[in-house]
Amino acid sequence: MDRAVQELDEMMLPSIALRRQFRDKPEQFLDTQNVSRYALTLPQPLSLKQGGVTANQFSIYEQFGRNRPLAGSRVDVNSNDNPITSSQYVGTPGSISAQLQQQIIQPGDVQTQQQQVQQQQQLQLQQQQQQQQQQQQAITLEQSFAYLRQVLDGLLKTVNEYPNAHLRDITVGHPLRNYLAETLQICSRINLNDLYMKLAQLVMNTLFGSTNNQLLVETLIFLLDKICEMSPSVAKSITTWLVTADDERKYNENIISSLILIGMIPINELDFSLAKVIKEKKDPKVVTFASDLILHLVISETAFALRSDFILTINAIRDLNLTDNESSKKLIKNLEENEYSLDKIQINGLNSKSLKDNMAYIFAEWVKLNRFSDDDKIKTAFVVQLMTGNILTKPEYLVTFITTCTEMSVLSFINDGANSVKKSPIEAYTAVDALAKLIIKLIIIQDDNDDISRSRYLQSILSIILLAFSHDHETNKSTFNERAYFRIFSTLLCDWAELKQDGFKLVDANEKEAQKLNDFDGKFYQLLADFFLSLQPTAFPGFVFAWISLISHRMFLPYILELPNQQGWEKYASLLSSLLKFQKGYIHDKKVSEAITVVYKGTLKVILALLHDYPEFLSEYSNLFIDNMSPTFVQLRNMVNSAAPKTITIPEGFDIELDVEKLPALTYVPVIRSDPSQVLLQHHIRKPVDNYLRIPSNSLLRQIVASVKLAKPNCESGIGFNKTCYDTVLVNSLILHTVRSAIEDRPKNSPLFNAKSFQVSLITGLMQEDSIELKYHVLSAIANNLRYPNAHTHWLINLVLHYFGSKNTWNNDKTKLQVQEIISRVLLERIISNKPHPWGLLVCLTEILKNDEFKFFELPFTKLNPDIQRVFEALLQHIKNSSIKKIELTEINTTIDEANMINGGNATVASASASASA
Repeated sequence: MDRAVQELDEMMLPSIALRRQFRDKPEQFLDTQNVSRYALTLPQPLSLKQGGVTANQFSIYEQFGRNRPLAGSRVDVNSNDNPITSSQYVGTPGSISAQLQQQIIQPGDVQTQQQQVQQQQQLQLQQQQQQQQQQQQAITLEQSFAYLRQVLDGLLKTVNEYPNAHLRDITVGHPLRNYLAETLQICSRINLNDLYMKLAQLVMNTLFGSTNNQLLVETLIFLLDKICEMSPSVAKSITTWLVTADDERKYNENIISSLILIGMIPINELDFSLAKVIKEKKDPKVVTFASDLILHLVISETAFALRSDFILTINAIRDLNLTDNESSKKLIKNLEENEYSLDKIQINGLNSKSLKDNMAYIFAEWVKLNRFSDDDKIKTAFVVQLMTGNILTKPEYLVTFITTCTEMSVLSFINDGANSVKKSPIEAYTAVDALAKLIIKLIIIQDDNDDISRSRYLQSILSIILLAFSHDHETNKSTFNERAYFRIFSTLLCDWAELKQDGFKLVDANEKEAQKLNDFDGKFYQLLADFFLSLQPTAFPGFVFAWISLISHRMFLPYILELPNQQGWEKYASLLSSLLKFQKGYIHDKKVSEAITVVYKGTLKVILALLHDYPEFLSEYSNLFIDNMSPTFVQLRNMVNSAAPKTITIPEGFDIELDVEKLPALTYVPVIRSDPSQVLLQHHIRKPVDNYLRIPSNSLLRQIVASVKLAKPNCESGIGFNKTCYDTVLVNSLILHTVRSAIEDRPKNSPLFNAKSFQVSLITGLMQEDSIELKYHVLSAIANNLRYPNAHTHWLINLVLHYFGSKNTWNNDKTKLQVQEIISRVLLERIISNKPHPWGLLVCLTEILKNDEFKFFELPFTKLNPDIQRVFEALLQHIKNSSIKKIELTEINTTIDEANMINGGNATVASASASASA
């Protein structure tokens, strides 16, 4: 019951106060708070006025229903009230017809006049409505503000009765709470920005003009905070005044610290403003205020700010060096002697929780320092203090520090990202960027002459981050946020690249030290490559998208591949192989998850970039990438096999008249960086293979066949199959090893193909096995090496053509037909995909289709399916068209050359004639 009475009193109090205000005034009372704004803005005679209903408006109610005709009565058509027969409408037939004719002749003029009249009326109506709204708002604003002043006077009287109390101690039902509730209720009901501004100015003047009444300060700050929540524009104006205004009233340490605590004053802006005023004016009052404020916020028992929050002001006070100012002397002394000062921090003997809290404090200082200060000397001094304090040199402290930094930065990224409405996106990156910059600063300061080198130190830091990353990934499996870690390493790469561009002279003017950093540059990228390999998707699938972005980062990929002497090629090849191996593990049937599809598209873009910018890298590691690639990735495999050194000229693959034997590049032996013989060694068949290539025997062949066969089928999807009984990686390595052996055994610089060589015998022995699957894998391995013009490609093209057209190689016609069909299938699978297509593949297929000796289109398997037959016919037609276009282009070029010669001759003749005339 008491609560209901209290609520009714609160609701009725504004209306009662408003009526008391009009009691002593001659004006008629008008309650504008509850009246409809729509009724006040209507045009005459519909709108309501402050004086009430007008006489014209009231006459509508008086005459309502009086002149209504009785039911059943007739209207006298001869009466003068009839508008048709009324004297004012009477006219001769001629005049009436003339008026009608005029209306008919000029309808557009009448319509235009009507529109103009309507527009003028609407404009006048809008102006009247605006004037009425402005007048009404002015009346409402003045009335509301006058009432709010009365409420605020009552609030001040109540506060003065409790000078030593705190706002948190005021109980429910207290008059002070009622005044506050009434003020906020009126503000929310009126909802006028001008009212908020006037009230805020009144509160500010009262606040900074008050004495040391703590309850008054807390009450007015609470009220000011609520007003700022209602109006962001008012909040911005107040913050601007508090930070930039040159007004001595605001140098009140108690009030300013309270406003900082509720977030009304940004510390970084206040730090910048105070430092600027101190440097320009050198006013002792400002120095005293700033010193007292920093002592209270940073060093006192109730401190909630960091030393780095006021780094500019502290430096300004130190530079000013006012010896007669007690507050500044006390501040400097406390900063030097305080136990939380970085150069005096005590970490020995602390338990793990206290140690971690101290490390968190240090990292928070570093984050603020990076956010609000661009002075590199201060940052360097900060890190040097950490090193001299053994925080970054003792392993146990270093582990705790880096782990705490990583956890804090990731947590800050997640929390600030979740509160993106209240905070700007850049704030989410502040902590993670600070961690990356800390790592860069540690690398630069760490000297190779110390007990631990830069390489080992960076490796230790990355290992600690890896442990924290692994724990986060395993703990938060479904909610793991990869973006935070990507940002750390992306910033690390960008900042290092920025320093590298200037030869590290920006961070160290000493040429000797800058040269040391230049020498360390290659090791930096190699260490990062090893670290990224530890984060590979097979181990951390939740990081796969960020991981792909990192290994293809514009500040990583080109730098590691362009290291001197190709130092980073092997590292990057391992990264790319890990990516392909990860996808291969998820391809088991026709249904591929959407995530793997996205990963595949990303991989396709990375390979395409490498194909365009670094084809030699792809070419020299092609067998490694093919071994780790799913057989279903046809286009990706073609892209890898299409890579060729930039020095090799690649002719048109579909050219019928191309004489492959005359190409100079056929003697070029391609570089293979991933040695296939190492795979043979791992499976213990290197020795049997080499023995067979010296002295063939059936027992060795059976041993080799048994080695490539799996003990149980492996789940490996391809085109037309989802499991395999043979080790495809071993088959690929066996074929490549055999091809390399054949090229080594042939006469020097001779492209001749020897069909009776032991290498051909070994591959033929594998093909003569009864297993069609083995034949398919062997021919696929051969197709994997049909690449750009080189010795390997040439030898394998001849081998495929030998198998396709040989009459004596196979035991019977059935086996020969099987081999021909499998060759056609393997080539067709790779040709029907999107471009690019390897040159050797095109040449091989072109020779099979165009060679009349093979009689390809008479083979039975080409006629079994009309679709397949049409595909081969379309390919043959494309080959012929390509040759025709080439002939036409040659003829056109010849014609152009002849025309140029004729024009050139005419020009010469004309020139001679002109000279003779002269």
